[in-house]
Amino acid sequence: MDERQASVSLLSDQRLLAIALHLEAAGIDYPYSIAKRNGMPMEVVEELVAQMVSMGLVERSGSSSVKKSDDVFKKSNEVHKHHTYFALTELGEKTLRELKLRARAVSRGVSQKDIRVALKSGINGNHLEKLGILVRKNRGMALTPFGELVMWYSRNGGD
Repeated sequence: MDERQASVSLLSDQRLLAIALHLEAAGIDYPYSIAKRNGMPMEVVEELVAQMVSMGLVERSGSSSVKKSDDVFKKSNEVHKHHTYFALTELGEKTLRELKLRARAVSRGVSQKDIRVALKSGINGNHLEKLGILVRKNRGMALTPFGELVMWYSRNGGD
């Protein structure tokens, strides 16, 4: 799965996005903890995590213990694993980072057409943010919520 398909998948289901954001904040965690912190049923989280593993966004952790530096939500310094822990893959981290940068660009006033042209020409998220500042200053555009970016992705299939 490439980054564009991963972005569309995360944006198509807010629960996937919530799990990805949780794993980004935690570093590494297990489904019960993710479910508890996000108010979702455990079975649903297990299914969604399995789906994210198959998409290549999340991977199982291979070590036998978890340090507090790895899981920021842990209370003790080091614990032996009693659960199956998961963490974002490089693709998952990159996809989430790009989504945040695009959302920031939208919130700074870049129109959907400008984002589409910029992405097709190979402009990355950092440039989009700068473009957003310039566009807002020059056009006096109102701020746009992240939800509009979600709707745009769903209408245009990520292109």
